[in-house]
Amino acid sequence: MRLFVYGTLKTGMCRNAALAKASKLLLPDASVSGYLVNLGSFPGLFAEDSSVAQGELWEINDETLQSLDWIEGHPHFFERRPVVERSTGEEVISYFFNSPETYSIDRGGVYNWDDQKGVTIEWN
Repeated sequence: MRLFVYGTLKTGMCRNAALAKASKLLLPDASVSGYLVNLGSFPGLFAEDSSVAQGELWEINDETLQSLDWIEGHPHFFERRPVVERSTGEEVISYFFNSPETYSIDRGGVYNWDDQKGVTIEWN
C-alpha cells in the first residue's frame, strides 16, 4: 500500500526510521489537497481542497502500517484515511489530525513542513 507522509516521517526527520527498513520511497515531491498545522514539534494534516500539503509518497507493508498506526495514535490522535496524491491521481493513505473541534484559521496556499510553513493552532 502507498502512504503519503508530510512531517516527522519524511526522509531526514526524527521518525523516518519507522519507514526506512521495510519501505520504499516512491515520490520525494508528492502532494495532496490539504493544509498542515503546526502542533509544536510535529505537524498535522487537515483536508482542504483549496490548499496543497507537500510531502513524500512511500510504499509500505502491513507490518509497517501497524507500527505507524501505533506511532501516530490511530484512530484517536491521528486518523488514517484515503487521500488522492495530486501528481499521479492515485488514492493513497495518510494520517490526518483528528481534532474534535473546528478551528477558525486562515487557509489556502502551499504547506511544506521542511520550512515549517503551516498554520499554528493555539491550544486552549
